[in-house]
Amino acid sequence: MKCWAKSLKSPSSRRIEAHEALEIHQLALEESDVTQTLISKESNLQKELHRACRLEEEYWRQNSRIFWLQARDKNTSYFHKQAETRKHFKYVNEIQLQDQTVKDFEGIKKDAHSFFKDLYTTPEEIPLGANSYPLDLIPHLIHEAENMNLTAPIS
Repeated sequence: MKCWAKSLKSPSSRRIEAHEALEIHQLALEESDVTQTLISKESNLQKELHRACRLEEEYWRQNSRIFWLQARDKNTSYFHKQAETRKHFKYVNEIQLQDQTVKDFEGIKKDAHSFFKDLYTTPEEIPLGANSYPLDLIPHLIHEAENMNLTAPIS
C-alpha cells in the first residue's frame, strides 16, 4: 500500500500541473484564432484546476486534524482538556473600561454593548454646505443655468 500511495501524485503537484496546462493553453489562444473547440478545452482545463484546488484544500484540512483525531481516539481526557481549555480561553472574566474594572456578567454585557454602539454609530453632524471645505476644492465646470437645463424634465 505504501509503494502504491507513493506512486500517486500529490494534491499540490496536481494543482500545479492543472495550472500550467491552463496557462499554456491560454498563451496558445493569444496567438491563434479562437474556435469553439478551444473555448471548450479552456473551460475543461479551468474545471480541472478548480477540482485540483478543492482536492488540495481537502487534503490539507484533513491533515490538520490527524493529530487531534489520533489523540482524541487514544485518550478521552485529552479531548476534554482541549475542550475545557478552549472554553476558558474564550471566556471573559472582566473588562477594563476607562478606569473601572467590571467583573459581573450583566455589567460586562451592558458595557460591551454601549462601547460597540458608540464605536459603530456616527455622531450627529451638520450636513456639508455647497461651499464647505472638501466641496470648495472641486472646480465648478457647469454653471447654474446649464445645470438647470440638464436637470429639467425631458421635453
